Amino acid sequence: MDRMFEGDRALLDRQYDCVCYDPETGLSRDELRAEADALEKRLSGEAPIRVKAALFKLTLENARIHVDEFDWIADHIDYGDTLSDLRGRQWTDSGLKAIGAPIDPLAESGLLTAGLDISHTSPDWARLLALGLFKMVAISDVLGLVVDEVFPNYRSYGGPMLILAAIFYTFQLYFNFSGYSEVARAVGLLLGLNLPENFKTPFFATNFSGFWSRWHISFSSWLQDYLFMPLAWADVSGLTGGKIQRLPVEFCVFTVFYVSGFWHGNTLPFVIWGLLQACYRLGEELMHRRFGKPKKKAPAKTLWAKRAGVFVLWTISMVFFCVGMSGAGLTAGDAFAYLGGWFTGWSPARFGAELYGAAYNGFYANTIMVAAYYAFVVVTLALGFALDARRAFTYKNKPSEICLANEKYRWGIYYVLVICLLVGYIMQNGGFGGASGFGMYANF
Repeated sequence: MDRMFEGDRALLDRQYDCVCYDPETGLSRDELRAEADALEKRLSGEAPIRVKAALFKLTLENARIHVDEFDWIADHIDYGDTLSDLRGRQWTDSGLKAIGAPIDPLAESGLLTAGLDISHTSPDWARLLALGLFKMVAISDVLGLVVDEVFPNYRSYGGPMLILAAIFYTFQLYFNFSGYSEVARAVGLLLGLNLPENFKTPFFATNFSGFWSRWHISFSSWLQDYLFMPLAWADVSGLTGGKIQRLPVEFCVFTVFYVSGFWHGNTLPFVIWGLLQACYRLGEELMHRRFGKPKKKAPAKTLWAKRAGVFVLWTISMVFFCVGMSGAGLTAGDAFAYLGGWFTGWSPARFGAELYGAAYNGFYANTIMVAAYYAFVVVTLALGFALDARRAFTYKNKPSEICLANEKYRWGIYYVLVICLLVGYIMQNGGFGGASGFGMYANF
């Protein structure tokens, strides 16, 4: 028995080396092993050894599981179940949250267990719908007006304007993607389905492992479950003549994030984007191995400096992503030229003229509308990130609908969201009488 669990502990260490670890919320290696020890001790004498081994493997497959969730597992199994039996179960929503998505990701929505519950009357769906549409229409689509003007004509702009457009695109993609994910969750709640969250304030992560545990969670979870885990657990001794039994974790990490670029597209800009993500994540892993895992509690200045570093590197990669999605015929060479342009044309007067001209010549031939546009961008971005900050630090990344429901002035927030949504619709359609297409994915 001890030898069996000793082998599983080695696998636990290998999983932990690449699990999306967030130093602010994740468990350290020692904490995770301590919880696993507690589970083993508590089940001792209560169940056959195969059940204890199965439960322990469930622990290995979800490093973010918590002690109270162990109790749920122990209370909702039939002693005598094997690991394959547990995998084949159709778990309830609460059970899936306990054992983690890798066991049965489809059932988390309730489709496999509860069916449709049209009696669901909670106003959560309305809160999510308002927030999601606000992000999509009032922020993302409006930011896209400048992005669509600057990127195809980047040779005409200086460094400050190119940097601003890249930042705008980074925000545009985030608020569009998280926005329509929340709209989908809102529709699900209206139908009685509890769909999983897809974004959890990623720009407040202090490293890339934490970032990817909060960004496009459905995709990053899929990569971990169906690409990283098979690679990390594969026995390659037959291919290497017994010299190597397991692939190096560094190789698995690099491969997973590199392949993520091909998932988005097979053009060179997407390949480079994936390569950058692989380098970011692998570099971080090597730094953790050299200097140790980051401390959970660090000075605020240190944490904010790390967040700024993650954002800068992510924004650089977004230039390649934007070029890859562009319908203007841009190539990877244009992306490198765009980045090179960041270091030219640093003149306050030129930046002011380009800032005005991008809006005036691009889509608003009206000085008042140009001023209103940038004022609206400032207000909506401030509101969007204020809500994200409240969610991250006050509510510890609880679901958005719960955060909104607990705000003291929530009704004021609801009205502001709806008003901004209507104004944003006018803005992204060229003011009173214009058209700008169907959002950022028109050319995808």
